Amino acid sequence: MTTKEAKIYIGNRILAHDKSEFLRAFDDLARQVTIDRLAELGENLTTETFRDVIRGGQAIRARMEDRMKNSVKALFFPAEKRKKQELFDILSEQLAVLCREAERTLLFYRNIPADVYIVREDGTVGYDETIIDRYFEEQEKIYISDPQQIEVYGWATQIRDAVEKLSELLPKYGLHVSDVIQYGRFSEKVKILPERICEAWDGGRFVPDAE
Repeated sequence: MTTKEAKIYIGNRILAHDKSEFLRAFDDLARQVTIDRLAELGENLTTETFRDVIRGGQAIRARMEDRMKNSVKALFFPAEKRKKQELFDILSEQLAVLCREAERTLLFYRNIPADVYIVREDGTVGYDETIIDRYFEEQEKIYISDPQQIEVYGWATQIRDAVEKLSELLPKYGLHVSDVIQYGRFSEKVKILPERICEAWDGGRFVPDAE
């Protein structure tokens, strides 16, 4: 039996596709999934049908097939049946196009569950703002759980803490961290500058004038 690895929160990232972009995408979605386009398929714009389009339209397609089969049963002439099948094929393609448009529009937000989306009583589409806000807040957060990641993070925090302590100490002598330590960008080596450390004493020439 394996236990779930604990996640450690270490900071936030800048999202490539944030909430403001989601809102623009949702406006596009609202212009795509409309009452008129669903009416062409024999459907009403409801929360159920809206979500089904986002999921790929399987339920709508199944209902269309049932209606087509039932209508064909009442027909006698093969020509009528062929026309009915042609009509179904056209409507089926319209549904496929609608679903592809919705999929492309929500491409960067496909991890958002379809259950978030709603159709209000006035027929306008919307979404659960609380869930969307929580989704983007969580997307910004960076977690680690791998032992190697945790090891690197541990060393990085030790270095950060040491630099912070040094930066608090050095101003007493008129110095900064960059005066006593240099990091070689290409060599990736940390170099201590002993000649500047020698200036870190009471009365040194870089000590700020006493008030």
